[in-house]
Amino acid sequence: MDPFQYYRHLRNTRRYVEDHLTEGIRLADVANEVGLSPAHYSGFFHKATGVRFSAWLRHQRIDRAKQLLRECDQPNYQIAIDVGFRSLSAFERAF
Repeated sequence: MDPFQYYRHLRNTRRYVEDHLTEGIRLADVANEVGLSPAHYSGFFHKATGVRFSAWLRHQRIDRAKQLLRECDQPNYQIAIDVGFRSLSAFERAF
């Protein structure tokens, strides 16, 4: 994979996640977005970042939740939903 394509895949991953953070994002969704099979994308992402996609996605959601907790007065359960966690308990476990 040439360097341009490599960085384009990572940039498109970040953009897709930012645009769909409140949704149930699956690795297959992102793989499709960058034009790779889920298996190929999973290996690519892990090799490129050193972490699995699911761990990286959870980290992105937690970072966004921290920002919302500092900036707004919404209840925790609403913030959990707003950043894509399916329940308050899943949100709490992630922290």
